[in-house]
Amino acid sequence: MSEARDALIAWLHDPPDKVLQIRGHEARAARYLSAALGADVSPEEIRGHGADHRASAIERLPVPHWQAEDRTTVVDADDLLVTHPLSAAHYASDRHPIPRRVDEESVTETIRALVEGVDSTLDRFWLLWRYLPDRLDEAIPGMLHLPADSRIPDHTIWQHLDTTCAVESVRGSSETSAFLAFSIGPVQPFIAAARSVRDLWSGSMILSWLTFHAMVPLLERFGPAVVIYPVLRANPLLDLWLRRKPSLADRVALPSVAQRKVPCLPNRFVALIPSSEIGQWPERVEQAARTAWREIASAVHASLDPLLRPLHAEWDRHWSSPIEDVFQFRSFALPWSEATDDAMASLLAGKHDFQSAFPGTQEVRALA
Repeated sequence: MSEARDALIAWLHDPPDKVLQIRGHEARAARYLSAALGADVSPEEIRGHGADHRASAIERLPVPHWQAEDRTTVVDADDLLVTHPLSAAHYASDRHPIPRRVDEESVTETIRALVEGVDSTLDRFWLLWRYLPDRLDEAIPGMLHLPADSRIPDHTIWQHLDTTCAVESVRGSSETSAFLAFSIGPVQPFIAAARSVRDLWSGSMILSWLTFHAMVPLLERFGPAVVIYPVLRANPLLDLWLRRKPSLADRVALPSVAQRKVPCLPNRFVALIPSSEIGQWPERVEQAARTAWREIASAVHASLDPLLRPLHAEWDRHWSSPIEDVFQFRSFALPWSEATDDAMASLLAGKHDFQSAFPGTQEVRALA
């Protein structure tokens, strides 16, 4: 229970409307968290979570404190614009409105409505993580677009909250966290074997299904935020999985038939894990994917057997071997402590020298 409380506090350590009124935001976050948990939370308890500083370091370039340098003055809420990240065009305010003032009452009521009647702190966390961004955007249009920091508005407050929660969930720092990467292959030969649109859809759906089930042990142990890529919020497979929990079955909406038919995940994911558990997680996620694949194969076998057994008693004599050989499940973990400059240059750019791989990095580092 304390882990769920810590995760929720980390996830709402900043109020979603922080950028609209930075002064006093810690006290406002404490009030929102008190509504979320149904118990008093103090600003001191929020500041006790060091995950915020690590998440900020992960996401942002080094800049002076907003009170320490005139050139980093916080942008006033009236000057906020939503800008397309590629074209740099400003969105029209009527189509993509931006809230200009804090509406604490609406935020508080939205939080309370989501957790009303829910006793479990873990269930409260899941519901808020899943629904609060969209519900707040419905109540206060534009809440989805608010940046985490108006000095460097290149990511939203929700991305920052997710990153902070991920760091807190694995109890990590630069010495104790690791990246876990998982993939299923070979994809191209598997998809190329399709002989119809139905085959093509089925193959893509199987890959999405297996990728999700490889994530399930991580979701059960650490929660949703540790999956860095792809984004899971509002994913129909995740919603279906949440609905299997008796306490959430009536709280999480059933995805539509159309949503359930979409192959909604790639064949890979990247997650954050504790370095202290690095030896167990690659095998655990691979085994989860293998188990899910065997369950699919078993269901297909059970459907075919009554039809084919009367025609050929040994129709399935060679069933197991091709089933086991179809996919290769691969995973590896990289501790942050081993993510040296040379390792990053090799892994990300195929070069031996960091400076040649990322020539502008030294100028950025000099800002620190």
